[in-house]
Amino acid sequence: DVSVRLVGSGDWAWSALVYGQRRRFEASAASTDRARTTATRTSLQYHVPGRTLGWSAELRPPVGKSLELRIGTDGRAARGRSEELGSYVAGLATRDRKSGGASLTAGAFTELTATRGALTLSGTARIDRWEIRNGSLRETLLATGQVTIDQSYPSRSGWLPTARAAAGVKLAPGLALRTAAYLGWRLPTL
Repeated sequence: DVSVRLVGSGDWAWSALVYGQRRRFEASAASTDRARTTATRTSLQYHVPGRTLGWSAELRPPVGKSLELRIGTDGRAARGRSEELGSYVAGLATRDRKSGGASLTAGAFTELTATRGALTLSGTARIDRWEIRNGSLRETLLATGQVTIDQSYPSRSGWLPTARAAAGVKLAPGLALRTAAYLGWRLPTL
């Protein structure tokens, strides 16, 4: 992982972040018998590389003593692959699966927070562009090389708005009551 973050202070506070990730791992799964005395491998992810590039930037212009305004953008582009041995019979894998794809999310947001005495009110609006592309799954029989699954998934994309409203009140030192309502979403994992 690598990242660089710059922060500016003063009347116009700001921050900017760029990061990258390059990862690879292996994972194995097993099942046990009813007596839990024997474990048998059920899959082995032997090569799972992934790369990510992300960014964020935020500006906090001066809008008053009891108000805080945040305007920003962020995004993440990811690409991943999984190579896995599966369908074990008598302790040996019978199939090789390869799958992967790429995704992109990029968004912009604005948030306004107002504080008056013990009461704090906050509202956020956000718009995101999302894309999923190059999705694939290919499975072959290890014994013969015969392809049993060969799927390419159609690329998809769209825009999604989200919002959040929150309120909080300080009831006593160390005691506060907060509530929030929001609409959110999650891009499917590669």
